[in-house]
Amino acid sequence: MRVVITLIWLVLSCHALSAELPLSFQSEQEKARFYLLIHEIRCVVCQGQSIAESQAPLANDLRRKVFEQLRQGKSEHDIKQYLIARYGDSILFSPPFSMRTVVLWLFPFVLLISAMLFFIFRYVTFVKVGIYKENK
Repeated sequence: MRVVITLIWLVLSCHALSAELPLSFQSEQEKARFYLLIHEIRCVVCQGQSIAESQAPLANDLRRKVFEQLRQGKSEHDIKQYLIARYGDSILFSPPFSMRTVVLWLFPFVLLISAMLFFIFRYVTFVKVGIYKENK
């Protein structure tokens, strides 16, 4: 019975240690900048969530790091560059346009144009064969 109680206590205490500490902002503008920024940063653990939404311990650490850097007077650009240098372009939901991300940015347009050309050529082929004849 003591072992079970000890295990429950350990689990609960570990969960309490990973809980987010309250942040005190100096102004509403600083608070707005913080929340805007943490919604733009992807959680490395969860991948589909921002660090604002994630409850992962790493997301909590990243929120704390963003808060500390904002307190040091760094700009959003500087904070993003710090995170990109540490975790790569995929840390941002909207990665910057560069030679490394050109495929990521251009692939949707290439896919759309390819699909349109496919359907146009297919329609033209059907018209030439005579499948789509208008009734007169």
